[in-house]
Amino acid sequence: MTTIQISPQLADKLTRLAAREHTTVDKVLERLLEPENAEEMPSTIAHPRPGSGAALLKFALEADINGDADNLAENSREILNNEFPEYLRQRVEEQNSKD
Repeated sequence: MTTIQISPQLADKLTRLAAREHTTVDKVLERLLEPENAEEMPSTIAHPRPGSGAALLKFALEADINGDADNLAENSREILNNEFPEYLRQRVEEQNSKD
């Protein structure tokens, strides 16, 4: 499990949404981040600004980058060297294809 920091306002929104749906915040996030639910997502989640924290989170979730908390710091350099350049390459290609 990994801990992420979010604003208290966002935490409150997620908690209220989970309560309305009678589920957990984790399940709400999983549902919202599923590719088939992209049309439900606010555009900032479905199509985050390149280089933003949301973009990194989306990429990490799509790439299924996970590990235990003890290992994450040790692997961060490897993740940045191996995963992030590919992500950036894809983003540049997407931007170029739109132009």
